[in-house]
Amino acid sequence: MGIVDFVKGASYNAFVLPEEELHVLYPEAADFTVCINIHTVQTSDAQRQQLYAALDDPRVSIASLEDLVLSTEMNLRQMMLMLYGMDAFIALFALVNFINTMMTNLLTRQQEFGIFQSVGMTNRQLSRMITCECLWYVGVTLLITLTLGTACGAATVRAFHQVGLFGSMTYHFPAAALLVFAAALLAVHGAFSLFAVRFLQSRSLVERIKA
Repeated sequence: MGIVDFVKGASYNAFVLPEEELHVLYPEAADFTVCINIHTVQTSDAQRQQLYAALDDPRVSIASLEDLVLSTEMNLRQMMLMLYGMDAFIALFALVNFINTMMTNLLTRQQEFGIFQSVGMTNRQLSRMITCECLWYVGVTLLITLTLGTACGAATVRAFHQVGLFGSMTYHFPAAALLVFAAALLAVHGAFSLFAVRFLQSRSLVERIKA
C-alpha cells in the first residue's frame, strides 16, 4: 500500500492499495473492474462535460475515445523516439568501428603501398585500389545489414507479437533508416579515400617502406 508516481512531472499521483482494502472501504461495490463503453453518433465537448458531471465519483475513471487516442499516440511517439535514439547510437558506433578498421588497415599497409609504388604503381592506381577496397567494406556492411539485420528485426517483432506486450505488431522494412545509413557509409567512404591518398602522398616512398 502506498502512493505511486506513475508519470514523472505529472500534477497527480496514484494511491495503490490491495483489493481487499477496497471492499472494506466500499462494501456496496461488488466489482472494481467494470468497464462501460458509451457509443454516440457524434461526440462534442458539451456531451463530455455532461457525462463527467453525471458520473462525478472518485471511484470512477472516465476517458473518451479522443483521450485514449491521444494517450496512445503520445506513448507511441515517446517509444519511437527512444528506439530511434538507440538506432542512431548503434549506427554511430558502427561508423566509428568502420573508420577504425580502415585506419588500422591503412597504417599497417604503408610498407606494402610503398613497395607497390616503388615498382611502378602510380598515385591514381593507388587511389583507385584504396577506393575499391573501401567500397568493398561498404558493400559487405550493407549486405550484412540487409540479411542478418533484417532477419533479427523481423524475429524481434514476431517475438513481441507473440508475447502481446505491445498488442498486434507487424514488421515493416526500415527503408528510410537503411538509406540514411547507406548514405553515411558512402560519405565516410569518400572522405576516407581522399584522406588516405593524401596521407600516403605526404610521406616519401623511403619512409613508407621503412615504416
